[in-house]
Amino acid sequence: MHIITVFIFLALLTSVYIDDRVALLQGGAVTKWQIDEEVRGLSVTKTHSVLATCVHIHEIREFSTSGTLLRRIQLAQDVLSPWHAIQLSGGQFIVCHGGRDDPVHRVCLIGSDGNVLKSYGGVRTTRFGQST
Repeated sequence: MHIITVFIFLALLTSVYIDDRVALLQGGAVTKWQIDEEVRGLSVTKTHSVLATCVHIHEIREFSTSGTLLRRIQLAQDVLSPWHAIQLSGGQFIVCHGGRDDPVHRVCLIGSDGNVLKSYGGVRTTRFGQST
């Protein structure tokens, strides 16, 4: 398992994420829960829910601050190795994806249904302007 540590400060909400467990500190109380997939990126939405980017299953999971799974957003199959997602104010997502061995590395605008609306990037290159 990979160890992920992120500190996020939003008003009185402090969130600490370690490994595949999530711990939220709110007003002295700590809430913890397990995520059963490998998570590469974590972010907090404007409504304080937690987004977990699950790399191997091409999915974004949204959790409440109490750890309740609110929804799963299945990403399009061409979104290889997603490693971070943030939610925009309109409900869409920005997702960065592409691992070391993946042929495509992009930053994508993703709809709430998981489909790519726009993307920047493409085929990985070995040198500037030269495709592999």
